Amino acid sequence: MKKNAIILLLVCFCLILAACGRSGAAQAVSPAPADGAPASEATPKPTPTPKPVDLKPYVKELNMIEQEQREKEYPFIGVYELDPEDDRTIIYKLALDGFDIMVLGASLEIEAFVENYNQTLVELPALAESLEEYVHVDAPDAHIKILVMLSKTDETVIATIYDGQIVYDAINGVGEEPAPVAPIEEPEATPAA
Repeated sequence: MKKNAIILLLVCFCLILAACGRSGAAQAVSPAPADGAPASEATPKPTPTPKPVDLKPYVKELNMIEQEQREKEYPFIGVYELDPEDDRTIIYKLALDGFDIMVLGASLEIEAFVENYNQTLVELPALAESLEEYVHVDAPDAHIKILVMLSKTDETVIATIYDGQIVYDAINGVGEEPAPVAPIEEPEATPAA
Protein backbone atom coordinates (compact mmCIF):
# COMPACT_ATOMS: atom_id res chain seq x y z
CA MET A 1 0.00 0.00 0.00
CA LYS A 2 2.84 2.37 0.90
CA LYS A 3 4.78 1.48 -2.26
CA ASN A 4 1.72 2.21 -4.44
CA ALA A 5 1.24 5.57 -2.71
CA ILE A 6 4.87 6.57 -3.34
CA ILE A 7 4.61 5.62 -7.02
CA LEU A 8 1.35 7.57 -7.33
CA LEU A 9 2.96 10.62 -5.72
CA LEU A 10 5.91 10.46 -8.14
CA VAL A 11 3.57 10.24 -11.14
CA CYS A 12 1.55 13.23 -9.86
CA PHE A 13 4.75 15.19 -9.29
CA CYS A 14 5.92 14.51 -12.88
CA LEU A 15 2.53 15.56 -14.26
CA ILE A 16 2.63 18.80 -12.26
CA LEU A 17 6.13 19.59 -13.53
CA ALA A 18 5.04 18.94 -17.10
CA ALA A 19 1.97 21.16 -16.67
CA CYS A 20 4.07 23.95 -15.19
CA GLY A 21 6.47 23.76 -18.12
CA ARG A 22 3.63 24.05 -20.65
CA SER A 23 2.08 26.92 -18.71
CA GLY A 24 5.37 28.86 -18.67
CA ALA A 25 5.83 28.31 -22.41
CA ALA A 26 2.28 29.49 -23.10
CA GLN A 27 2.84 32.67 -21.09
CA ALA A 28 6.06 33.40 -22.97
CA VAL A 29 4.28 33.14 -26.35
CA SER A 30 1.06 35.02 -25.46
CA PRO A 31 1.08 38.70 -26.47
CA ALA A 32 1.09 41.36 -23.79
CA PRO A 33 -2.08 43.47 -23.47
CA ALA A 34 -2.06 46.80 -25.32
CA ASP A 35 -1.43 49.92 -23.26
CA GLY A 36 -4.57 50.91 -21.40
CA ALA A 37 -6.33 47.65 -22.19
CA PRO A 38 -7.50 45.75 -19.13
CA ALA A 39 -5.66 42.51 -18.52
CA SER A 40 -7.88 39.49 -18.73
CA GLU A 41 -8.11 37.57 -15.48
CA ALA A 42 -8.54 33.86 -15.40
CA THR A 43 -11.55 32.63 -13.48
CA PRO A 44 -10.36 30.36 -10.68
CA LYS A 45 -11.67 26.84 -10.86
CA PRO A 46 -13.36 25.53 -7.72
CA THR A 47 -11.18 23.19 -5.69
CA PRO A 48 -12.75 19.73 -5.61
CA THR A 49 -13.46 18.30 -2.18
CA PRO A 50 -11.19 15.31 -1.58
CA LYS A 51 -13.00 12.01 -1.40
CA PRO A 52 -12.69 10.45 2.09
CA VAL A 53 -10.48 7.38 2.21
CA ASP A 54 -11.92 4.21 3.71
CA LEU A 55 -9.80 3.43 6.79
CA LYS A 56 -11.03 -0.17 7.18
CA PRO A 57 -8.12 -1.61 5.11
CA TYR A 58 -5.67 0.24 7.37
CA VAL A 59 -7.35 -1.17 10.47
CA LYS A 60 -7.15 -4.67 9.00
CA GLU A 61 -3.49 -4.29 8.02
CA LEU A 62 -2.49 -2.80 11.38
CA ASN A 63 -4.25 -5.66 13.19
CA MET A 64 -2.32 -8.17 11.08
CA ILE A 65 0.94 -6.50 12.15
CA GLU A 66 -0.29 -6.52 15.75
CA GLN A 67 -1.02 -10.25 15.50
CA GLU A 68 2.56 -10.90 14.31
CA GLN A 69 3.86 -9.00 17.34
CA ARG A 70 1.70 -11.09 19.66
CA GLU A 71 3.33 -14.21 18.29
CA LYS A 72 6.74 -12.73 19.20
CA GLU A 73 5.49 -12.35 22.78
CA TYR A 74 6.16 -8.63 23.16
CA PRO A 75 5.28 -7.13 26.59
CA PHE A 76 2.21 -5.38 25.21
CA ILE A 77 -0.98 -6.24 23.40
CA GLY A 78 -3.26 -4.07 21.35
CA VAL A 79 -6.08 -3.95 18.85
CA TYR A 80 -7.01 -1.42 16.18
CA GLU A 81 -10.57 -0.42 15.35
CA LEU A 82 -12.48 2.44 13.77
CA ASP A 83 -13.88 4.99 16.19
CA PRO A 84 -17.66 4.35 16.29
CA GLU A 85 -18.26 8.10 16.66
CA ASP A 86 -15.85 9.28 13.92
CA ASP A 87 -15.01 7.21 10.83
CA ARG A 88 -11.92 9.42 10.26
CA THR A 89 -10.28 8.16 13.48
CA ILE A 90 -8.47 4.88 14.11
CA ILE A 91 -8.39 3.78 17.75
CA TYR A 92 -5.48 1.75 19.08
CA LYS A 93 -6.34 0.09 22.39
CA LEU A 94 -3.07 -0.77 24.12
CA ALA A 95 -2.32 -2.77 27.27
CA LEU A 96 1.14 -3.23 28.74
CA ASP A 97 2.20 -6.19 30.89
CA GLY A 98 2.29 -5.12 34.55
CA PHE A 99 0.78 -1.71 33.80
CA ASP A 100 -2.04 -2.29 36.30
CA ILE A 101 0.56 -2.68 39.09
CA MET A 102 2.40 0.43 37.86
CA VAL A 103 -0.87 2.40 37.94
CA LEU A 104 -1.64 1.16 41.45
CA GLY A 105 1.82 2.19 42.68
CA ALA A 106 1.56 5.57 40.93
CA SER A 107 -1.90 6.19 42.41
CA LEU A 108 -0.37 5.53 45.85
CA GLU A 109 2.27 8.16 44.96
CA ILE A 110 5.20 5.77 45.23
CA GLU A 111 7.96 7.76 43.54
CA ALA A 112 9.49 4.97 41.43
CA PHE A 113 6.06 3.94 40.10
CA VAL A 114 5.13 7.57 39.32
CA GLU A 115 8.40 8.03 37.38
CA ASN A 116 7.91 4.81 35.40
CA TYR A 117 4.27 5.66 34.67
CA ASN A 118 5.15 9.16 33.43
CA GLN A 119 8.05 7.84 31.34
CA THR A 120 5.71 5.34 29.69
CA LEU A 121 3.18 8.06 28.83
CA VAL A 122 5.83 10.43 27.46
CA GLU A 123 6.76 7.84 24.82
CA LEU A 124 3.21 7.30 23.52
CA PRO A 125 2.70 10.54 21.53
CA ALA A 126 5.65 9.51 19.32
CA LEU A 127 3.89 6.18 18.66
CA ALA A 128 0.71 8.05 17.69
CA GLU A 129 2.67 10.32 15.33
CA SER A 130 4.37 7.37 13.61
CA LEU A 131 0.98 5.68 13.11
CA GLU A 132 -0.41 8.93 11.67
CA GLU A 133 2.52 9.23 9.25
CA TYR A 134 1.75 5.73 8.00
CA VAL A 135 -1.98 6.40 7.54
CA HIS A 136 -1.55 9.96 6.19
CA VAL A 137 0.09 8.66 3.00
CA ASP A 138 -3.39 7.92 1.62
CA ALA A 139 -5.65 9.55 4.23
CA PRO A 140 -4.20 12.93 5.26
CA ASP A 141 -7.27 13.89 7.28
CA ALA A 142 -7.28 10.71 9.40
CA HIS A 143 -6.63 10.79 13.16
CA ILE A 144 -5.09 8.32 15.59
CA LYS A 145 -6.38 7.86 19.13
CA ILE A 146 -4.47 5.63 21.54
CA LEU A 147 -6.37 4.32 24.54
CA VAL A 148 -4.04 2.99 27.22
CA MET A 149 -5.99 0.31 29.07
CA LEU A 150 -5.50 -0.74 32.70
CA SER A 151 -5.06 -4.32 31.44
CA LYS A 152 -6.00 -6.40 28.41
CA THR A 153 -9.11 -7.77 30.16
CA ASP A 154 -10.24 -4.51 31.81
CA GLU A 155 -12.51 -1.85 30.33
CA THR A 156 -10.84 1.04 32.20
CA VAL A 157 -8.97 3.63 30.13
CA ILE A 158 -6.02 5.11 32.04
CA ALA A 159 -4.76 7.53 29.37
CA THR A 160 -5.80 8.83 25.96
CA ILE A 161 -3.50 10.21 23.27
CA TYR A 162 -5.19 12.01 20.37
CA ASP A 163 -3.34 13.65 17.48
CA GLY A 164 -0.05 13.27 19.33
CA GLN A 165 -1.28 14.95 22.55
CA ILE A 166 -2.08 13.42 25.93
CA VAL A 167 -5.71 14.50 26.36
CA TYR A 168 -6.51 12.26 29.34
CA ASP A 169 -4.27 10.99 32.13
CA ALA A 170 -5.92 9.41 35.18
CA ILE A 171 -2.88 9.62 37.45
CA ASN A 172 -1.88 13.21 36.71
CA GLY A 173 -5.46 14.52 36.54
CA VAL A 174 -5.42 15.63 32.89
CA GLY A 175 -8.69 15.82 30.95
CA GLU A 176 -12.02 14.10 31.52
CA GLU A 177 -12.35 10.38 32.11
CA PRO A 178 -13.70 8.63 29.01
CA ALA A 179 -16.45 6.06 29.15
CA PRO A 180 -15.32 2.46 29.63
CA VAL A 181 -14.62 0.59 26.41
CA ALA A 182 -14.66 -3.08 25.49
CA PRO A 183 -11.49 -4.82 26.71
CA ILE A 184 -8.83 -5.93 24.25
CA GLU A 185 -9.41 -9.53 25.25
CA GLU A 186 -12.52 -10.84 26.92
CA PRO A 187 -11.76 -12.53 30.27
CA GLU A 188 -11.74 -16.30 29.97
CA ALA A 189 -14.78 -18.02 31.37
CA THR A 190 -14.17 -19.53 34.77
CA PRO A 191 -14.54 -23.31 34.71
CA ALA A 192 -17.59 -24.74 36.42
CA ALA A 193 -16.89 -26.13 39.88
